[in-house]
Amino acid sequence: MQISSLNLKRCLTASTLALLIFEGASVSFASIPPVSQAQVLSAVRKQLHSRSGTQFQALLTDWEKRYDTQAVEPLFTLARDTKLPDADRYIALMGGAKLGGVASSRYLVPLLKDPVWMIRSGALRAISAIQAKDAAPAALALLKDPALVVRLEAVQMVANLQPQGGADALIAAAQDPANYHRGKALWVPQKALNALSKIGTSQHAPKLQSLLEKPDRELQLSTLSTLEKLTGKSFKKGQPLKTRVEAWKNYLSQKHVST
Repeated sequence: MQISSLNLKRCLTASTLALLIFEGASVSFASIPPVSQAQVLSAVRKQLHSRSGTQFQALLTDWEKRYDTQAVEPLFTLARDTKLPDADRYIALMGGAKLGGVASSRYLVPLLKDPVWMIRSGALRAISAIQAKDAAPAALALLKDPALVVRLEAVQMVANLQPQGGADALIAAAQDPANYHRGKALWVPQKALNALSKIGTSQHAPKLQSLLEKPDRELQLSTLSTLEKLTGKSFKKGQPLKTRVEAWKNYLSQKHVST
């Protein structure tokens, strides 16, 4: 399975957009007069429709100044509107999350099941950015998403929020056949191993033995690095990779029996 160049480009563009939105400077504003939800929805819809490709940060600043949290519900209404262009929905989603903060997790969780991969990925990124730990368990399911780019985002979410069961879910993702093409790992296993090295424990080490059997040199190296970090042990350092792998397989086999 491969990522098309178009999807990869769209993914990188979406990631850049999210980074700019969530790292943008906060706007200070005085008390904002109440505006009806219908008025906000209509105004924001028009702005999205007429925006240029580089106006997303300016739009967010304007929504903060004009509406503050009054824009959250209208923005998520637009994010759910499958008739809108995906990019507009994505901007609305990110804007709603930025303005709503952690309380917007109740809007984000349903979007994890959106039919558009960009929206699912955006919901994951927003959940991670606003530290919505209550939404993290629901997001674990996206480690098995049909879209590779979404699975990658799900791994990052687990690394950031460390939900219960996250370490075992990362191991399952690293072993999932969907994340391999002709025996080679497609980014997810390596990224999952890197995340596991930070949130896992030595008890997870025996579960990685199957990865050492994969005919993928880079994956084997990543697995060895993770094993060393989880256990604090090192075998046959400086020896050929095959020798190191065999030493670890012997150790893990004994460890598995003892546990």
